[in-house]
Amino acid sequence: MSMLPSILDPSVSKRLLACVLAALKANGSHGVFSEVTVGDKNIVDFYTKLGFLEIALPDFLNDEVFFLGRTF
Repeated sequence: MSMLPSILDPSVSKRLLACVLAALKANGSHGVFSEVTVGDKNIVDFYTKLGFLEIALPDFLNDEVFFLGRTF
């Protein structure tokens, strides 16, 4: 999920993602992850507030992106 930098109130995006997470959980998913661009502080803050943590992938060698994820 990405948001335009001009979005000042991320509450709609948070509610949308909360609905997606609830639907995934209700349908048997045990977790979710997202690829995030290094340096995108707004997106990192957005996902962190929703309980996402950085996922360490030792075999993934890319300095431009990393992954945030959470379990249900």
